[in-house]
Amino acid sequence: MLIPLVASLSAHAVEQEVAEEVIVYADPLGPWDGTRWWVAAESISGADVLELVAKDGSFRAPAWQVSAVIACEIVERRKRGGLVECVPEDVALRVVTPSSWQREEDRAIVAGGLADLVREMEQSSVRLRVRDHGDVVIVRDQPDGEFSSRVLERAFDAFHLDLPDEGWVDGSQWVATEEPLLDMLTPDRSFGLEQVVHYGNRFRDQLLIQTIGGAKKSLVTGEIQQDAHHDPRANAKTPVEIRMTAEWRPLEPGEWRPPIELTRTATLRLDATAILDAELGFVTERVWVVQGNDAFRLTRSGRLRLLGDDEQIDLGITGQVAPPHTIRPGLPRWTPVDPEIPQ
Repeated sequence: MLIPLVASLSAHAVEQEVAEEVIVYADPLGPWDGTRWWVAAESISGADVLELVAKDGSFRAPAWQVSAVIACEIVERRKRGGLVECVPEDVALRVVTPSSWQREEDRAIVAGGLADLVREMEQSSVRLRVRDHGDVVIVRDQPDGEFSSRVLERAFDAFHLDLPDEGWVDGSQWVATEEPLLDMLTPDRSFGLEQVVHYGNRFRDQLLIQTIGGAKKSLVTGEIQQDAHHDPRANAKTPVEIRMTAEWRPLEPGEWRPPIELTRTATLRLDATAILDAELGFVTERVWVVQGNDAFRLTRSGRLRLLGDDEQIDLGITGQVAPPHTIRPGLPRWTPVDPEIPQ
């Protein structure tokens, strides 16, 4: 499985001397043209909840999965790399709802909302900026744009991978401070920094990039107006915290202060492994697992893989499923995304 493999290879990387081999690519953009990919991601969290407003109502999904087959082509060449646009050929979206599954009318609302969202996702596209040394960045022109685009981008997050300017080097390691796999999709405002370490190693004739890192994320859950006589922190309960820039003091007559933000903070950890193709110059497969502590109760995993020209993937159904390890009458079982590196 992913975690033992990452741990064993990371230990090997520490002991191995850095090799002189450097792999660079004359045209990192060219091999992207006409590629097809399978991407799949899932999230189980009480905080990173998928919220959707349907025509006849709304629903929340604390557990959800998105998978897609996408086709990519070059749309713009630049002096250093360029832009690649990826368009879905097929999309599937599965959700777990707390209560919108018992009545037939509630199931119909969810089914209609999912069908509309998938239809919008299939009409969307995501652009990737490929740089001259091979790394890939998701172009988020409208970070607060259409909800369907943001859900689709979640399936693409694993494409974002920083590589050293000099190219892949056997036995090297490098640090990155931006990792979309550690972002929160929640509509509530969140903030916090990510930091990950990438390791480049040869293993069984493959070029591997292992990623270990984490983030401390704070999620704004509400706000309270400061009281004239009472310190609002006195009633704060874990894991809710109150973020203040100064010590509390009573308000003077006529004084006004902005509301105090209520936040929840959690620590996230990422373990990921990618396979870098020496001839193509980009990652052809990546798997990942993200774990959050009790404040967010988050588990996230997924994978991406380059497909053959005529290879077909069964993405499964779009609709409601039962929660993990649970049976609900009339609903299919939850089938997890398998984050296992192929042998």
